[in-house]
Amino acid sequence: MAIGARSTVLQRRLQIADRIRQGSFVRVEDLAEQIGVSTVTIRSDLAYLEEQGLIMRANGGARAVRQFHAVRRDQHAPLAASQRRDMISAIVPLVGSSMTVLLGSGILPALLPPYLPASSQLRLIITSLEALPAARQYSLGPVYLLGGQCHSGRAEIDGPTAVQALAAYDIDLFVMEIAGISTPDAALRTLFSQALHAEAIRAARRTIALLNPDGASEAEVPELPVFLHDIDYLITPENPGPAISRTLHQAGFSHNAEADQARLYRKHILDQKNHHDAISA
Repeated sequence: MAIGARSTVLQRRLQIADRIRQGSFVRVEDLAEQIGVSTVTIRSDLAYLEEQGLIMRANGGARAVRQFHAVRRDQHAPLAASQRRDMISAIVPLVGSSMTVLLGSGILPALLPPYLPASSQLRLIITSLEALPAARQYSLGPVYLLGGQCHSGRAEIDGPTAVQALAAYDIDLFVMEIAGISTPDAALRTLFSQALHAEAIRAARRTIALLNPDGASEAEVPELPVFLHDIDYLITPENPGPAISRTLHQAGFSHNAEADQARLYRKHILDQKNHHDAISA
């Protein structure tokens, strides 16, 4: 692409992002008419802007990403080792010995394998190279590495192939890491593949989200096209504070248990889905 054409595309995308920021929601057809290009071009631009975390596509249009709340006294301080351990401990009672467990990307899911039931019937599916060494060392059952792309400098496995590969597994439990929760709409935010995590939530019988604000900063973190009511459990490193507590209550969650500092929240009414081991917590 010539420099002039590249500059035109950039200016158009910035114009689109600015128009979306000015309104709560803008339709593809309206943007095409306002900018003077085809709807195909608009959809392509929106896909790019969404990848950059600037907008969120939804229902034939797009909306601006919103501020999110994360459990953090010092926004840049990482979780202490004790907080991570407490959060992992809160998961263990929820994992049955004959489940198929999908581990999402992030440092917290990667810490889970040594704490899982020592059972040859437990199957692990790995979506990050970070979790692979511990999974191979501690798992007595089969370990599957999800097929897909692994980009330079990143441990995460993603891409269309990875999303399609999920269909090959009967997933009982998906353990994912999120960086924050938008208010008031309760959309989940993650630093990792949006498409893969959204599809995994839909595919799994149960989903546990671990709130880890380590990667969060004042910059926007991309928002998933899924919400609190789409998951079943949320584990926070500490008391989440009034804003998140209110959002949890409105989404049908209640404080279920504590593991020292960590807090486990459970959806009041779990979706009725068949799975190998009942989660009773």
